Amino acid sequence: MINHGEQDRLGIEGNGPEFSMYSSLLKRTGMHAFKDGHWAISRPHNRSGLCSVWNKIDDFYRSAENKPRDLKDLYIILTLPPFGVRESVIPVLLANYMLLHMDETALYQNGTFVPNLHEAAFELIVKRPEMFSVKYFELTGIKGQILAELEKVVGVKPKQKTRNTTILNIVKPLFGFIASQPEYTKKTRNLSTIAINVRDALISAREPDILIFQDLPTACGFDVTNNSTPITRDKAKEFRSLLVGALREINNAHIDLLTKCKELMCEAFAYDGDRNNFAEYLRKRAINLGQCAEPLLKSFVNAVKDNPKNENDWMEAVAFVVQDKPPKFWCDSDFIQFEDNLISIVNRFSSLESLRSCMKKSPGDDFDARRVTITKPGGEGIDEIVWISKESQAKVDRYIKQHILHDYPIKGNKQFLQNVLCQLSEKLFQLESEGAAANKQKKGAKNNVTK
Repeated sequence: MINHGEQDRLGIEGNGPEFSMYSSLLKRTGMHAFKDGHWAISRPHNRSGLCSVWNKIDDFYRSAENKPRDLKDLYIILTLPPFGVRESVIPVLLANYMLLHMDETALYQNGTFVPNLHEAAFELIVKRPEMFSVKYFELTGIKGQILAELEKVVGVKPKQKTRNTTILNIVKPLFGFIASQPEYTKKTRNLSTIAINVRDALISAREPDILIFQDLPTACGFDVTNNSTPITRDKAKEFRSLLVGALREINNAHIDLLTKCKELMCEAFAYDGDRNNFAEYLRKRAINLGQCAEPLLKSFVNAVKDNPKNENDWMEAVAFVVQDKPPKFWCDSDFIQFEDNLISIVNRFSSLESLRSCMKKSPGDDFDARRVTITKPGGEGIDEIVWISKESQAKVDRYIKQHILHDYPIKGNKQFLQNVLCQLSEKLFQLESEGAAANKQKKGAKNNVTK
């Protein structure tokens, strides 16, 4: 019935027990009939003796409009007098009814919506009807208007052989849409109120009709429970417009996050040019930086130098390194932490960049350079390049081991040694600065005397 309803004999070959059941239960009663030039599933004709049973099934489904009803209750009704239907026949009658009312009925298994009617479901209904429940929705009036507008949102084209486009054809794209969104989009609060409401409604949805006719309109600010102020056709169109805007905002949330990350990077690297050229600009700076030994800075430089297919992928990879977590899995607090981490990396990047530039002015091949930076609470500080020859490096190493670390091992004296380093650096570079200033002053005085 499900797969071959348009075929003669439902595609059954031979005259075995399966055909005997088909002939007596479906063909003889008119539930499978040749009409308008083709075979189709139909309701039983008036002389079939099944009209009262079929009408009872219809009553049962229609009574399940507000909430699902257990199929086991229908089994009890149909197996007792005055109907006395055999349990093995009931699934066939249910399949007949649901195929004729695909637009208005829904099947649930243990509370979970079954999106498609299939043989396995009905085989299980035969064995365990208590696992299933059904629900009915009338697609008229306000619901019909809402459905019509939602058809335009998801681009559903009405089927020629059905009275209404099935709710499932609308729900499936919406479920697929929210399922495809990254975790960040599913959790962020950096959306409009309507977009957050729509997203949360889609994520928590369990019953398709409740989602379409209640949750989504409510998320967009419409009171569908107040019958005194029904949704007019104009209101339904307004609902569609708000929903489309919310879905677009949800879809762009991850891209907007990457755009914000890029903007922070532009500011941190003092780049005020065309944002579309920023990746190439930073890539050139990273290439000129040369080799990096520090693990985090090295990973950052490698990510910057990479050349993916599009800039969003590039930004995703770079932000992943900065935050040690892919942006698609971020929560809102990760973006705040990203900014702090970025500043630290940019400072190291700029320091190494400056050091590389100074090393081009090296006093000789056997010299290496270190950059010493100390910042005081008031903002003033020291930023100096120190040249170290290989010869002096060995002497310094011996002196540190014999005279400093021997008396003050790092273990247990780390804070003290850090204080010594800072104060010694300040005094040393301050003396150099004062000496340079004094020499400049003397030179200026001498020039004045000469004049």
